[in-house]
Amino acid sequence: MNVFLIFLLYALNGSTFTISKILIEHTSPIFAVGSRMLIAGAMLLAYYRFILGKKFDVPKKAIKLLVQSTLFNIFIPYCLRYWSMKYVTATKTAFFYNLLPFITHAIACAIGIEKGSWKKGLGLGIGLLGILPILISSSPGEKLLGSICFISLPELALLGTVTAFAYSWIVIQKIVKVHHVSPILLNGVNMFFGGILALCVSFIAQESHAISGPLEFAGWMVVIIVITNFICYNLYATLLKHFSTTLISFASLTMPFFAALTGWAYFGEGISWHNLISSAVTMIGLYIFFIAEREQKEPHDIIVIEA
Repeated sequence: MNVFLIFLLYALNGSTFTISKILIEHTSPIFAVGSRMLIAGAMLLAYYRFILGKKFDVPKKAIKLLVQSTLFNIFIPYCLRYWSMKYVTATKTAFFYNLLPFITHAIACAIGIEKGSWKKGLGLGIGLLGILPILISSSPGEKLLGSICFISLPELALLGTVTAFAYSWIVIQKIVKVHHVSPILLNGVNMFFGGILALCVSFIAQESHAISGPLEFAGWMVVIIVITNFICYNLYATLLKHFSTTLISFASLTMPFFAALTGWAYFGEGISWHNLISSAVTMIGLYIFFIAEREQKEPHDIIVIEA
């Protein structure tokens, strides 16, 4: 299989950051999250039930974990992400996602399911330092909202997004590996009920649900659902059969550049020196981390389900 497909995967994933920003230009952020996830979840569940012909069979012991995955994989991170994207660029949002492997490992060590080492700690520290150049640069919108120490509120929301995602990976791995729930069913349930929760919060918060340019909004909604739920989901599963998780994880560092490319094409965004330095430092930290992981013979097999 051509390694080019790995970069195609992250080129498509990177473009979804820009598409998400387009969606919230047409309507309120949480309403956009709820609409997108409810539609995508319903489509996945319909595919699972009527195309694959399988029943919605979930063990009772997995229900609490499913609630957690719905909250931490869909509802919390996407509401925070879409709100923050009103004030930050798609490129900056994508760069925050480079912290996912490090935060996932830190949480896994904290709850005792992975072992740490000084070399992994070094890689983790360097990777976290990589976010500092991005935190230095702030847009006028971020500054108006205020900050805690030197971190703006939208940046704190993005850190919350990444942390929620990191925890959800651990929960998802247990649901799939221990309770043997189909990833398609899991993803469908997470999105469907996460979308309902987001819509409820949107109505309680009395957000404006008006949609400017309904046809354009609907078109971009279809594009992002097709990219994430059908193309990327199936492509990721196929790539895992032919390439190592290490290679796929390293290739994910290219995602912010694809986000920057689409952000530049649509919004005129660019890549600043803060982004370049952050990416370089994060890549060094991730390299050290994976070297240590291979030495300990503890390969990461967390199943990443992007939405």
